[in-house]
Amino acid sequence: MPGIVARVGGPPVPPHETEAVLAPLRHFAFYESAAKSCANGWLGWVGIGRAACRLDRDDRSGRVVVYHGDAAERRDDAQRRSRAEDIAALLGKGAAELARRLGGSFAAASFDPASGEFHCATDRFGHHRVYYCQVGPTLYVVCELKALLGWPELPAAPDPDALRDLINYGYPLGDRTSLAGVKLLQPASQLSFCDGVLRVGRYWQPRYEPVEGDDEELAAEGHRLFCESYAAKTAGAARLLVPVSGGLDSRLLLARARAEGQEIFAYTYGHARAREAAVACEVMRALDVPPRHIVTDDFPGAVDAVRRATWFGEGMVNATIAQLAMLLDKFAAEPRSSLYINGIYGGPTNFSNGYHKPNELVPDMPRAEKVARIGATMFSHLLHTAQNYRKLTPAFARDCDQAYDREIDRLLADYEDVSPLFGHQKDAFYIDNRLCRFMNQVDLNRYYWDEVIPLTSTALYDFYLRLPDRVKFGRLLHKQMLARYYPRAAAAPVFSSGISVTDELAGRPALRPGRLQARAGRAREILRRLTLGRYNPPDPGDFRSHDYHYRRNRVLMGFYDSVLGDERLLADAYFDRTVVRRYLRRFRIGVQHAGTLATIMAWELWLRQLNARRWDV
Repeated sequence: MPGIVARVGGPPVPPHETEAVLAPLRHFAFYESAAKSCANGWLGWVGIGRAACRLDRDDRSGRVVVYHGDAAERRDDAQRRSRAEDIAALLGKGAAELARRLGGSFAAASFDPASGEFHCATDRFGHHRVYYCQVGPTLYVVCELKALLGWPELPAAPDPDALRDLINYGYPLGDRTSLAGVKLLQPASQLSFCDGVLRVGRYWQPRYEPVEGDDEELAAEGHRLFCESYAAKTAGAARLLVPVSGGLDSRLLLARARAEGQEIFAYTYGHARAREAAVACEVMRALDVPPRHIVTDDFPGAVDAVRRATWFGEGMVNATIAQLAMLLDKFAAEPRSSLYINGIYGGPTNFSNGYHKPNELVPDMPRAEKVARIGATMFSHLLHTAQNYRKLTPAFARDCDQAYDREIDRLLADYEDVSPLFGHQKDAFYIDNRLCRFMNQVDLNRYYWDEVIPLTSTALYDFYLRLPDRVKFGRLLHKQMLARYYPRAAAAPVFSSGISVTDELAGRPALRPGRLQARAGRAREILRRLTLGRYNPPDPGDFRSHDYHYRRNRVLMGFYDSVLGDERLLADAYFDRTVVRRYLRRFRIGVQHAGTLATIMAWELWLRQLNARRWDV
């Protein structure tokens, strides 16, 4: 992902070092990069837009500063100078105040060329990744792991513990990365380095202090804070790209964009019969926006999209996300001045949605039950099964099984101070380790566009922490806000319930999938098997229908065969080659193994890319 790159300490900077490190990160022709070097190291930036708006020097302190975040370019010179002064003055001393002033999503760094003192911080959501590792007296900081390949003195060994997390939870937890010895700077954290001494810690920790209030007043305050965040993040944007799903967050953003009178390119995607795409089109029509459904049944360049998605995801994302990379290529003609506004999971707090249940708001609960409940909320209990471990070598399967509860238990200790109530502890754990970590890993949009998430701001997060729990359950406050301020958006159906927000607030029961739909799903699976995979009807309930897409694309199927059926499988230290080949054979005749094979594929391709130091292997 675009962002900050630095090397601090160690030997003098040789010619061409900065270019060797930055070059692998210029993924497209519209990327820019810049760096400032001195005897103590260098600090740089790479990404979409003008480097001059991101890399600057504070005249007062002489520090070099980098700001990567919201509205970096849509500010005048005076505002940029003021921001550079804040970063130079507050990083390392008052990161919490800096985060309050910057307001939303950012990663920032400052470097003193004279003393070699370096500071870096992430926002409360960790929206922009910052990786770091120290080797002797030298600190390396990058926005993507692949940048570390530009320093030949650094080893590029994969971390088996990260793969274990991928198998157990679907993504790495905490600060773990797919490269051994490299860590991720977590949300609301700052890093300081001087004279070979590295210090890393949180500058802010959530504190749940619910305050009861009137629903209408809470909705009014929430709407005001949302509008302020939206205005700050989209100020000066000429045109907006708005992805629309059948959920609540994207319709809120689309409704706000319509209320602001901004120029909009709204779209949804999915296979031709996807019910959620049909609901998204209804939302667009309700708001008088031309509905665009980008059909994903057949995409050219699928193999390159899988390679590139693995390169972007650094082996830690199931390769089915490649469909998103193929989708974004459809917008190649869209001006790069367009701003991509994303409602992905509503921002890390999902805007007023709690990830706990009423019966979990208790001060005392056995530790084992806490761990089990967290695993169930993260959906990882579906992965902690003998069936999931069947694809692994016996030794690695045992390691994964033994580590499952242990890792959740280890990280839980970091969240026990957020509240005396377990429900809040679980909520904070989920936000950091599911919403922040997972969603930041799979969000490929930021590689293609200047992206903002209007539902992430320090003010909205503070508001979330003092909301009464009762309005978080079932996203009640969000629905009340939609009904009050955007009634046309509220009148459109919601995919998850089958009814509109208006009807739900009026007490109408949600529509649940009936027996007929379940029987239809079973019939589709039988037909796939009877026809040996030649008949591939998609599941209307699946937004993306990964199995359908992968089986339908014979070129992609051949690519999977060539990689995972290779005798030189690099990942065979972790995956049982016999089982992998069996899954490939069964996949060809209609068995749903796309997700399993995509996880193996992501790690195998990442290993090959590390060895070759390039994405197109």
